[in-house]
Amino acid sequence: MGRNEARAEFTWRPLAESDLQAVTDLALACLSADGGQPFAASIGFARQRYLSGAESRAAWHGARLVCASSLREAAAAGDGGPAALVTTGLVHPRWRRRGLGGSAFDWAADRAGSAGLRAETEALNDGAHALYVSRGLSQVFAEDVMQLRAQATVPAVHPSVGLDLLQWGEADPGRFYAVYVAAFRDRPGFPGWPQERWIEWIRTDEDFRPEWTLLATQGDSDVGFIAGEATGWIAQMGVVPSARGHGIGAILIGEAVRRMRSAGETAVTLNVNINNPHAAALYARLGFVRIGRRARYEAEALGYCDDGAVIFTPARSQSSSSRARAKGATPVCSISRTAVRASAARRAAVTWSAILRRAVMSGAPPLRARSARSCRHAWRLVSVSGGDDAAWLRASAGWV
Repeated sequence: MGRNEARAEFTWRPLAESDLQAVTDLALACLSADGGQPFAASIGFARQRYLSGAESRAAWHGARLVCASSLREAAAAGDGGPAALVTTGLVHPRWRRRGLGGSAFDWAADRAGSAGLRAETEALNDGAHALYVSRGLSQVFAEDVMQLRAQATVPAVHPSVGLDLLQWGEADPGRFYAVYVAAFRDRPGFPGWPQERWIEWIRTDEDFRPEWTLLATQGDSDVGFIAGEATGWIAQMGVVPSARGHGIGAILIGEAVRRMRSAGETAVTLNVNINNPHAAALYARLGFVRIGRRARYEAEALGYCDDGAVIFTPARSQSSSSRARAKGATPVCSISRTAVRASAARRAAVTWSAILRRAVMSGAPPLRARSARSCRHAWRLVSVSGGDDAAWLRASAGWV
């Protein structure tokens, strides 16, 4: 059965409040198959992502919801820039590979028009990654979701000499913020929020638990903090650079877990950025295991780096294009090659095909590989993906 025939099996319409339980059931099915953020299947989260102020489009197979997509406005950028539009989507595991996800995303992209579009997922899978890349988006953020199971215990850690823990309300919130900044300001993507905004974000959340939000002090210095929320959720944990390596993070997590479980929570969950292996290693030593990944994708200019497969180098492409325009010449995009593991060859091929096709259709050619080896490697990858991409791109881009 072809994809167009398969789509005829489904009825598409916007979501309504009466569909909320169906959305959470769909999210739960996706989490069961893909792993990810546990609260993504909650009523509150589903309402916020798919109904409250959002446009939506959903596919039904009889009475069963099998695909849902939404488009909403993101929070205003911290730098005062325009707010992006965000799309979120779910496809039931039993109804994947029928073009539903692509149709749902294309609807969101059409509705967004020329506005910046961002895709977010709380339960990333290979199919979603391939879809976003094929539509010209690249992964700009990803976190592993880690969980301490209900039956797991945190290894005992002996407190550092002179270390005290104060909960929120026993210390000025500004002290928590100061530790947050010291712990995270050197991390990629640090938002740089002012104190008032960060404090408001922490304490106005309906799930905020002040008794699980702790400040670690040693002598006259504040050295670490942890922010806890309902359902056993650790929203943030950080230690200032000068105090790392002394078990302070482990002590904060251990105490937060103890308090959460005393209050009746079972599993404890947190997120860790994939570019923070030291924190991930700490959580693993304490018994946390990876249960999924969440991610964000954004559209960029013709050059970007996606998951180890460098397609275009933006700085070189933009500078060469600028020089070419200054001289009245045709812009040239420089293509670089990167080593690709055999197991990732097909995904790399799809990426090459999608980005090269996008480059050609946007008027970027003629394309120039940095070497004959790069050119041969590109076409070898494209040919793996099958279809007519290789021939189409060869003719359109003028490569031989």
